[in-house]
Amino acid sequence: DKRKVDFYHSLPVSREKLYLVNFVTGAVCVIAPYLVLRVLTLVCAHAMGFGEAVSVGTYLGVILCDILFFLLLYAMSALSTILCGNTIIALLFQLWVYLAPLAIQMMHEGLLSLYCKTYASMSYSDLFNHLRLSPAATYFMVNGAHYGSGLADNFIRAGKPAYMLLAEYAAAALFIIALGVFAFRRRKSERAGTALAFRPLRLPVKTFMCIVMGTAFALGFRLIGGKFWLWPGLVFGTVLFHCIIEVIYAFDLRALVKHPVQMLTILAVTALLMVGMQKDVLGYDRWLPDESKVTGVKLDADRYADRYDMSSAEPLNEAGNIEAACRLAQLGRETTLDPSLGDTTLYQSHLLTFYMKNGSVQRRRYMMKDDAEVDGLLSSMYGSSEYKAKTRALFRVDIDDCSSI
Repeated sequence: DKRKVDFYHSLPVSREKLYLVNFVTGAVCVIAPYLVLRVLTLVCAHAMGFGEAVSVGTYLGVILCDILFFLLLYAMSALSTILCGNTIIALLFQLWVYLAPLAIQMMHEGLLSLYCKTYASMSYSDLFNHLRLSPAATYFMVNGAHYGSGLADNFIRAGKPAYMLLAEYAAAALFIIALGVFAFRRRKSERAGTALAFRPLRLPVKTFMCIVMGTAFALGFRLIGGKFWLWPGLVFGTVLFHCIIEVIYAFDLRALVKHPVQMLTILAVTALLMVGMQKDVLGYDRWLPDESKVTGVKLDADRYADRYDMSSAEPLNEAGNIEAACRLAQLGRETTLDPSLGDTTLYQSHLLTFYMKNGSVQRRRYMMKDDAEVDGLLSSMYGSSEYKAKTRALFRVDIDDCSSI
């Protein structure tokens, strides 16, 4: 309450200590009953004769996983509350913080699919990596210290260790907690009751939200009405959210037309970003793999989809296969980006996936001519012993031990 906040902050306690006491109190109110219920669940399992079915190590992993996810989401909620001066605005801002990174990545994929000729639709693993941007969504895909739930089985190999993800989230939770301490110390008492407690954040937050929502409206209008409606959707979405945010900032409907210069500037920036995607300014289609930086490749051809499927296989790591895949990418880029390509039914479609040394994964779909060089490169990869061993169980049979075949 802005009428009482000065008295509250006049207590002989440092801001850092006040924040940590509040944070720990809120966490204990959730974690303590959670642990009690977990213990009761374990006791009930043993009392009903199912104790042997419960692995203590797995159970402890589930508890650790739940607490880590809770602390991360809780820290994000606390920081959102500190940045805002109004409870309702804080809840809306919290939803934005939870879901905006995932929404932005999905919209980026949508724009790539519209304007980039070599774009390949996301694989299950790509989609899961995008979901990791939202801990609130990823929580339902992790079972203790391993991936494994009804959702996770569709995206990744069930039972795969999730230690790295949990470590990343633990580090993120510590960072956000520290950021909350810093923000709480700098937050002025008289900001209670305002939309944003830090005035310098108003313009960046408004700009970011307007660009994202303007792009979302553009994609939505285009999906519903066709190409022509992309630009009207962009203008409508950007202007609409600029007006909404101004009203929220001022808590006054008369602020609808406030700051018209800022609105036009944000609209121009959004339009420029859209044109940049249309013209492929970042060079998505022009990208070619550096053979020295590739650690593995996958190759899937539409024509051989029923016979050659590497979606669930391990990448090819032999130098010869990597060299052949990089050459295929060069030939495919030349053909795909050729303005005189014409009827694509006369060409082969090939999906190439490159695993890079820096940990990134690049997927491109190319149209290729059915000529001697392309056929030779394909034959060299499909005919390699590594490809056969990684795509067909027949080539992994142990002749000396056929008990399980």
